[in-house]
Amino acid sequence: MFILFTGFGKSIVYQLAPLFFNKKFPEYQNRVIVIEPTIGLVKDSIAKLKKICPDLSSVHLTPATISKAKSASYIFTSPEMILSQLSRTNLLSDTDFMNSIRCIFVDECHIIEQW
Repeated sequence: MFILFTGFGKSIVYQLAPLFFNKKFPEYQNRVIVIEPTIGLVKDSIAKLKKICPDLSSVHLTPATISKAKSASYIFTSPEMILSQLSRTNLLSDTDFMNSIRCIFVDECHIIEQW
């Protein structure tokens, strides 16, 4: 667990995680789920990620993008969306999908009690 002030670079942890897992386990699909409290933070995180790792695929989990989640290395979502969207599809029962999740990161966890 990392607890750092705003602007100290916590996001580098989840941005580099798939690169590490792809190097260590190249034969597997390696997926990271990032839970952000607001859509604005999700969009900012995706924009920053694309600057650092343009080759890795990412998706903001919404009803319209759920089909892209199976092929994305990064899945960005909000607390409200993660269970509602995954449970509406067969992703939770998809063993390959579930086994490919290497890390789940919760950004801005100080507001978890409000979720």
